[in-house]
Amino acid sequence: MLILHLDDDPDIRLITKYALVDFGSHEVVQGENGRSGIEALEGGLRPELYLLDVMMPDMGGEEFLAIVRARPEWSAPPAIFMTARAQDNELAQLRVKWDAGVIVKPFEPMSLSKRIEDMVSSGLKD
Repeated sequence: MLILHLDDDPDIRLITKYALVDFGSHEVVQGENGRSGIEALEGGLRPELYLLDVMMPDMGGEEFLAIVRARPEWSAPPAIFMTARAQDNELAQLRVKWDAGVIVKPFEPMSLSKRIEDMVSSGLKD
């Protein structure tokens, strides 16, 4: 699966890429914020999944997803938010508002790929 992963933390990007490429055999394109994701899409990238940090400088995950969902050619891939927010009401709001999955940081790198695959195959319910 080709995954567009956006996160402003370089350590999270490194760990996530390692987890998804080495343990899941996925292709991963990464950026540091939503703007870099929009640029990748404008350049022709067509991911099968958006994996998004919620809070990033310049453009966060929710703002990115709002733009993506408004563009028919970009709107099809499912989205999973990765967030340090742990309040149940905030997590529920992300799930419902965006019809997205949510993974709370810190996450377990060894099981991340399988967890994402399971979430996508079950319609993003976790």
